[in-house]
Amino acid sequence: MKLNNKGFVISTLMYALLIVFLFLIIGLITLLSNRKMILDKLKKDVKDEVNGMAKYTYYPNGTIIYYNPVTNKLCTDYKEENSLNENKTGCMKWYIFNDNINKNKVNMILDHNTTDTVAYETSGTYKEYAQASIKSQVDTDTTGWTSGLNPRLITAQEVADITNTTTFNGSSSTWFYFDGTGTNKQTRVSSTQGASPYKWLFDYTNSCTSYGCNTADSSTYGYWTSSPIYSHLAWYVARFGSLDIYDVDDDGILGVRPVITIEKEVLSTPFTVAFDYTGNVQSFAVSVPGNYKIETWGASGGDTVGGLGGYTSGVINITQNNLLYIYIGGQGSNISRTGISYGGYNGGGYGGHYESYNNEYGGAGGGGSTDIRLNNGNWDNFNSLKSRIIVSAGGGGKYVNRSGSSGGGLIGIDGSYSNSYPTYYATGGTQTQGGVEVASNNSRGLFGKGANFSDVYGGSGGGGGYFGGGGSSRDHSDAGGGSSFISGHAGCVAITKDSTENNIKQINASDGKTCKDGTTDVSCSYHYSGLKFTDTVMIDGTGCKWTTEKTSDCSGMPTHDGKSTMTGNTGNGYAKITYLGK
Repeated sequence: MKLNNKGFVISTLMYALLIVFLFLIIGLITLLSNRKMILDKLKKDVKDEVNGMAKYTYYPNGTIIYYNPVTNKLCTDYKEENSLNENKTGCMKWYIFNDNINKNKVNMILDHNTTDTVAYETSGTYKEYAQASIKSQVDTDTTGWTSGLNPRLITAQEVADITNTTTFNGSSSTWFYFDGTGTNKQTRVSSTQGASPYKWLFDYTNSCTSYGCNTADSSTYGYWTSSPIYSHLAWYVARFGSLDIYDVDDDGILGVRPVITIEKEVLSTPFTVAFDYTGNVQSFAVSVPGNYKIETWGASGGDTVGGLGGYTSGVINITQNNLLYIYIGGQGSNISRTGISYGGYNGGGYGGHYESYNNEYGGAGGGGSTDIRLNNGNWDNFNSLKSRIIVSAGGGGKYVNRSGSSGGGLIGIDGSYSNSYPTYYATGGTQTQGGVEVASNNSRGLFGKGANFSDVYGGSGGGGGYFGGGGSSRDHSDAGGGSSFISGHAGCVAITKDSTENNIKQINASDGKTCKDGTTDVSCSYHYSGLKFTDTVMIDGTGCKWTTEKTSDCSGMPTHDGKSTMTGNTGNGYAKITYLGK
């Protein structure tokens, strides 16, 4: 076909329009693509900004941190004597102050003076204090600490910020007592011991308990800040719970309380602490608020095949710092051919031999439970026992030629018996009472204690536990195992804070009724402290898991190193505490 000039022009114009249209389409697609990229970038920027705002953990004023400035690590071996004035090393107690969520570092002040009394300066004027004795004393006191901590004194303004005293301007007329009202309160108000919200700022000073601190120390009346005023005065924190001024040349009453700055990363590094049997109470300082996994293994009864210990574990969030007290159960003594077979530490009952027959017969001691408590004391002190928040049961003692009864879950395992004496065995402890020797209804276990053997026919000792197992009273019969407990595990039954040894009261359920038996109502299990576990695991010494009752899952419990499994725990008890982070 032939095109004339007119047709050629029209065709050329159409092609040109088509090309322009294609360019417009391509441009529009490019524009939309670029717009999407811009929007995606904006979204990313906003997300990064939001994440940046919450990038670092925030620690409220007065948060307790247990930290060793020499090793630059959180520590767990703090003891009260570590806070005696002039102690400069080891695991010490610190308080975070004036934290900022956008900062990756945090300031902490020590809870006691590293030097009790020192002059602010010995020569020169206050303007030269940085080169005078007070800085020299700080440097001397912190010799050997990790480099980069930059030890110093707290400033007067930092104290004002901590106590929310907004009218403080550094002049002598704006001294104040710590009341947190935002004004310079200058009327002294006596407080009972521990009542001040800022007790951590003036603890360990002379007679400070009369003004609301926790612990007094007669060796110092306060500590210097790094803020001088006029030619002969400087601000200091006083034992009265106040910020005041004092003569820089007086070295008789004021000391040095160092401030350091550490990386927040130090406060979020997971760690595990293990506890072996020692035969005495051990302590664990909750280094920093956060989540902790606690695992405990109860001890086995005496002899090589005595009843095996149980296992409990759970994760607990601790927002307030505590000292936890660890009681590791001891294995019961082997069968004695001549006398008593002693129970294991922390609740194992005694076994005894059968004197009227021959020396071949006798019962072993029960195994002690392993538990974590909030209150210190002898293992059998009732106020200490009722502060237990997690317990793994000890195994019952075996009688000769028998196998022994294992530590239980919610209920201890009953003792075994021979056909000759079918009723002389003992039952395991429960959530509300100890186990008992069946035939006579005697030798009942107690709260935290396995029962002893009952009479001249010998017998074996009950296993320790939340409630202990009963003791057996005849040859060829075993004692019962103890019961376990976890605050927050449904089926457990907690007791009240006002319970006494002679009047044990159960916590009320959510419906207001008293919890007398294990129940699916988990509120029955909550310890009076308010601390409770999640992700709870309870396994008896036969390797069977317990929920609100014994299950068919009898695949065993973790070994101490967590790398394998075992049926039940043999020998002494064991415990592990692992910091999981915030």
